[in-house]
Amino acid sequence: TNRDRETGFVDRLQERGHSLSFRESAEDYNYEQGYEAAQRLLQRDDPPDAIFCANDLIAMGALDLARYKLGIKIPEELSIIGFDDIPSAAWPGFELTTVKQPVKSLVDNTLQILMNAIKTPNSEVSEVVISPSLIWRNSSRKAKSSSPSSD
Repeated sequence: TNRDRETGFVDRLQERGHSLSFRESAEDYNYEQGYEAAQRLLQRDDPPDAIFCANDLIAMGALDLARYKLGIKIPEELSIIGFDDIPSAAWPGFELTTVKQPVKSLVDNTLQILMNAIKTPNSEVSEVVISPSLIWRNSSRKAKSSSPSSD
């Protein structure tokens, strides 16, 4: 799933004329690992102007490191985006831009696939792609154009 998230993210970047400059991984999907991974990224000689995180907890760690330890202005100097839209992502202390998955649709489709597999055990496994939505909050800004002719 995370590989699909990253692939989709990189594909959308390329469609818009941008690229993924470098990648940093958090060992676990928690606040502390997000803080540490962001520290490695942001202390590079060529730090990023945006960070896309595998989940909201990682993004919250990155956000706090950037603001409180490094004094980076969010979103003016750095955009941070999470994934999952957990309730605390909307808290005033974070106001995290995040990707929200349509959980009901995911569950409904999963159940349908399982029921079909039970009814027809030798049938081909189907793949369903369900589009998430971007929840804009105050941790991100519109990307700067990478070409003079685009908006």
